[in-house]
Amino acid sequence: GYTDHEHLNEQQLIHMNGRIYDFNVGRFLSVDPFLQFPENSQSANPYSYILNNPMSGTDPTGYAATGGDCTTGSNTGFEGFCTSVQLADTESKKKNKAKVDNGQKNESRTAVRDNRSTNDELSEKFISNNVVHKTEKSVKGQYSPIEVNSEIPEELRSALVQIGQTKLGQKVYAQFIKEGKTVTFVEVTKETDPTYGAAFQVTAEADEILYSRDVAGYVASREIRVAGDGLNSATLGSLISHEFGHTQTGLAAVGQSPIPVYNLKDKSREELRASSQFENAFRQHYGMPIRSSYMKENDVLNYKGDL
Repeated sequence: GYTDHEHLNEQQLIHMNGRIYDFNVGRFLSVDPFLQFPENSQSANPYSYILNNPMSGTDPTGYAATGGDCTTGSNTGFEGFCTSVQLADTESKKKNKAKVDNGQKNESRTAVRDNRSTNDELSEKFISNNVVHKTEKSVKGQYSPIEVNSEIPEELRSALVQIGQTKLGQKVYAQFIKEGKTVTFVEVTKETDPTYGAAFQVTAEADEILYSRDVAGYVASREIRVAGDGLNSATLGSLISHEFGHTQTGLAAVGQSPIPVYNLKDKSREELRASSQFENAFRQHYGMPIRSSYMKENDVLNYKGDL
């Protein structure tokens, strides 16, 4: 690409040295540990590329934007990433920059970093102690695949860290930790399930989630689509967030419990709740398009709680 980064075409990702970027949703898969421009609110989003303004510069390392100089009056470059509003207050910005350069405490930067650090610690504790990972394997002469214990893939780990940055994700992780429960992720592969028909479901086990790292393959295999179903913008994080809305412990985190499914109406209630309260919480946090539909157009938007 024009930024000279490594493109992982099969995974539809860009390797930017420090971090990995998902160009389909315009977000990094892990947080930026540095708050480059504390006076710019866009810099508080640890997953965006160059303050959500990718035409204004480059990010060679995945950690910091480069190019331009705010003091020249350019609103397209970065040593300070100027906007028209910021340019009107150049003197104020110079004073703030001097304070930072002189080692004085910047409360905004500290607060954001402390918050990220706390959330990351909660996520790592949850991943280390409350997550079990298995992978489906085909066995010759056996109809059903077997589940084999395996390491947590980096893609899933990154998605879980993303979820842990959201308020709802923090509640869910804290509930698992409090109850000492584990969530089991079972990876469905193309070898065991070519159409990914079993992916992104919660099994009869209370806290077991079937998933696939091949989000693009999963989306492409969906035969029935509804306008506003959100699949075109889906990420592993948004799909996993949805499934937490079907788990017993995830629901307990928000004071709810699974709905017994005896018919299509019960199924609809379950899916609308997971879409509205869990998946859309993730989407809203990262500025993604809100999912408005599941079984029929706008049914998620019109969902008002238990029917």
